[in-house]
Amino acid sequence: MKNEVRRFLSLSQREIERDFKPGNPPYSPFFKGGDKKELSLRPDEVWPGIYRIGRLWDDYDCCVYVIDAQSELVLVDAGTCGSFNELVDDLEELGLEPKQVRTIIATHCHFDHVGSLAEFKEKFGTRVMAHKLETKAIETGEGTHAERFGLEYKPCKVDVSLEGGETLKLGQCELKIVPTPGHTPGHIACYLDLAGDEKKRILFGGDVNGPYRLPGEPRAQAIASLQRLMALKADILCEGHFGVFQPASEAERCVKFYLDLLVNG
Repeated sequence: MKNEVRRFLSLSQREIERDFKPGNPPYSPFFKGGDKKELSLRPDEVWPGIYRIGRLWDDYDCCVYVIDAQSELVLVDAGTCGSFNELVDDLEELGLEPKQVRTIIATHCHFDHVGSLAEFKEKFGTRVMAHKLETKAIETGEGTHAERFGLEYKPCKVDVSLEGGETLKLGQCELKIVPTPGHTPGHIACYLDLAGDEKKRILFGGDVNGPYRLPGEPRAQAIASLQRLMALKADILCEGHFGVFQPASEAERCVKFYLDLLVNG
């Protein structure tokens, strides 16, 4: 079962394990010396006011990102089925108040990204946003693939259906929504530009890693999506399963790695 889930979550696990080390794309600072056994599994601060929570290399889970928008907390994705309590614990460990999670943006409808949406809505009244093409799956469970792995998914109402291209004013932050179909028809990414002495563009890419070989996922569409992400020239990439890539050269190298696999595959 574990191997099946891993194949589902990654375009090519063999290629990832071969190249996922310092000096070869893609590389994440969460890996020490290329040894995934030394991977940080604790919540981390990505940049002041930006955090990663959840289980970074869990076959059933994704990286969940937290934006402290001052008057509220915004999550990008909500982890896998049954992860709610762990996510709450991670927030508290970081000194953040879970009930301040007012908005969750789901990058797509797969169970490992939307599994705890319903609990956040029930406990904290959190507003859920997702692309309109992902709404049906999130609200019914059909298409989340939870049943494929024997997981129980709780359907959740989507409060705001997105189309891509929106600029969302959330607390003191402005998040721009980028349509990135390919992994799923309504997959989205989002980014924010931080002002101040050291300006940064932080991109929350969702499943940049794909996979892009599932039925009904047009290859050309996925290529165009990754090219769109490349053009954003992010300083920091927060990826859905492999953590954080920075500086800008590492963010670019990660996206280019998967783009080249698609173009040349």
